[in-house]
Amino acid sequence: MVTVRWVIGALLVAVVSTLGCAGPAQGPTIIDNSSGWQNKWDRAVAEVTSFINREPKFALAYNNRGFTYYYGGEYDKAIADYNKAIELDPRLALAYNNRGLAYHGKQEYGQAIADYTRAIEIDPAYAQAYQNRASTYYKLGQLDKFADDYKKYQELSGLKRTP
Repeated sequence: MVTVRWVIGALLVAVVSTLGCAGPAQGPTIIDNSSGWQNKWDRAVAEVTSFINREPKFALAYNNRGFTYYYGGEYDKAIADYNKAIELDPRLALAYNNRGLAYHGKQEYGQAIADYTRAIEIDPAYAQAYQNRASTYYKLGQLDKFADDYKKYQELSGLKRTP
């Protein structure tokens, strides 16, 4: 029996293995096209799009295609897919976080902060959203807010050592 968790995992494995990238928090992977990166990216988009065509109400599929677009530097396409994921599942904190990354990539920092904040409102234990918002605050020179969010990220992710 195919479960939702299996489908999510399979989609992420397909995208990550096809693109050869680590994760959205590390930013888009820019690879010289001589390595065949464009063909891999096109194939990843096609695979996720094929799944979306079969399961058009599956929010995580749109999130995952948005993830693929994000890695290709196609921020507007990524945002459109994250918007669709949020429309289908307004409580999907991952889609808000990832849309924030795309806005950050477009240097629309206010929008990015709003999305990270919404992700945190939905899931207060979402460490990555705190880290991403901290990074944006740092970029804007808002060091007090950066420090608060980074401290929270450390606490949630288990990186902070206590005496």
